[in-house]
Amino acid sequence: MGVVTFPNKGFTAGLARWIAPPEAAAQPEGASEQPGPAPEAAPSAFEIECVALEAKKDFKLLATRLREGIKAQFAKASSSDVQNAYAIFFELLVQWQLLTTEAESLANELAASTEELPDLRCSLLLSLYSLAKQYGAVLELRFALLCRLISFCTATGALGKVLGAV
Repeated sequence: MGVVTFPNKGFTAGLARWIAPPEAAAQPEGASEQPGPAPEAAPSAFEIECVALEAKKDFKLLATRLREGIKAQFAKASSSDVQNAYAIFFELLVQWQLLTTEAESLANELAASTEELPDLRCSLLLSLYSLAKQYGAVLELRFALLCRLISFCTATGALGKVLGAV
């Protein structure tokens, strides 16, 4: 899939749109001949729900819904798309001040499978640990994330990617 941008959308709406793209509207006869940009498709029910949750500032539920959506796309989308989606999601968690409450369970979820896309999972675990460190998460959380990262990398034989030659 090429680069998809949503210039008039916020990050939440854009991420929700990536998770659940709008249905392609049926074009009237001769519509392909009309010059100019195509009309924007109506948002999906998921995107509408996410935008409404953001407007109500129900960030905990919104984070849960987005997390479930990204997880559902994990094996379907390209690795780079999934990595970008998680990068946006991680930044939203920081913005909503939920990183410290969500990070450990998110790390456990990412580390749950050593068979499915281990390089991507390792990269995401490292990003999560780095964000926790960057934003001053408590030592106990950073230690738990580091242990989860090292354990996962050991199980997948990728410890050298994180610690260098061992």
